[in-house]
Amino acid sequence: MVYVRNAPSGHEEFYDGFPDRFTDAESKIDAAIEGTNFSITGNKSNVLRREYEIEVDRHDDFFDAYLAALARAISEGVVSNPELIETIDRLYEATITEDVSL
Repeated sequence: MVYVRNAPSGHEEFYDGFPDRFTDAESKIDAAIEGTNFSITGNKSNVLRREYEIEVDRHDDFFDAYLAALARAISEGVVSNPELIETIDRLYEATITEDVSL
């Protein structure tokens, strides 16, 4: 399982503000993840998820199979999806600028 995670990091304002912005931008995110098998969770901490099979039989060992699954996740969720990354980046920056008191 791969998650786009909003982890509590000591900034409660960010932890609370980011999922609100994520929900507000749900239509843009839905468009960006269309056809990727990523799904919006509705969860405050793990906002997106996607399950990847770890194909041990196709690799020398479990670790190689795990790295291959992770590489697929990065390729599909990041490298091949600039629209999703740009949207999440804008939400992140807005949350830092507007919600977090330093």
